[in-house]
Amino acid sequence: MKKASIIFLFMLFSEMCFCRNQHYSIEAEMKDFFVETLRNNYGEKPDDKLLIDFFTRFQNNKGEINLIIDKSKLNEINKKLSVDSVYCRYYPRLSFSETEEEHLNAISDSSADIFFGPRKKNRTLTKFGIYINFNYLSQVEKELNNEAIDNIVTYYQATGLISYFIVADSYQKCEKCISEFGTKEFLAILFWRYFCDLADYEFYKIN
Repeated sequence: MKKASIIFLFMLFSEMCFCRNQHYSIEAEMKDFFVETLRNNYGEKPDDKLLIDFFTRFQNNKGEINLIIDKSKLNEINKKLSVDSVYCRYYPRLSFSETEEEHLNAISDSSADIFFGPRKKNRTLTKFGIYINFNYLSQVEKELNNEAIDNIVTYYQATGLISYFIVADSYQKCEKCISEFGTKEFLAILFWRYFCDLADYEFYKIN
């Protein structure tokens, strides 16, 4: 019995380590792709400068930026990101309902996290923001603990949405915050949907 318990604990620990490494790996790939995309568009500059340029242009152009994106590489990363155990760490599932009855049924039966009415047939570029898994955001808030993340979380708590404009403004006002360990991964995860929209890639998992 004791031996079986030790084996179970070892298997559980191994699975936890695998998931943690899997998350670190995908976050690193997303960050590298995010920064490299900005470098391909804005030229050879330090990573922090590339991000400030991106945020400045994003705000000045009211969220409408044309970027050259490597779609094949984006799709390659998205295949890894689409695995439930990875995707659900960062993003919620969405559910759309045509009628009130469908809406109520979805709330009671669906595994989605956020519920909406009828879905728009014509998808438009996401200029406003992204839905994020609350547990992930809470973890980032504890790890980073700076004025930029505080502004982002405050807006999220009031609206339920991460605003791209708030993110851009917060890091422009606290450029040193961009240099903190883990920040670029966080920013890549936030703006991933924006990049997917630019590449005409369906992002959210829909129930």
